Amino acid sequence: MYSFHTRPEIEHLVILAEGQEGAWQSYSQKQKNAKPSGFCRSVLGYADVKREDWARVYWQDPDDLRNAIREYHRIHRCEKNEYDLMWLLK
Repeated sequence: MYSFHTRPEIEHLVILAEGQEGAWQSYSQKQKNAKPSGFCRSVLGYADVKREDWARVYWQDPDDLRNAIREYHRIHRCEKNEYDLMWLLK
């Protein structure tokens, strides 16, 4: 049996696609209970980041989503016996 961890939230993938991981880390340290969606809204100006129609337009190039998933996998490690979205790409 496999356990797939579907984190990150799609908003975190947007942060990675925008090359803003460092800014997100700084923001989340300064803001109590910071959420990726709040960062996308207030810093990146993406108020509709959770809407499916917005996501379909934003991720219209599958390579952008694939690259964001790979970057997330590179910088965040899963726990033992846990797999992330990267493993679904294989």
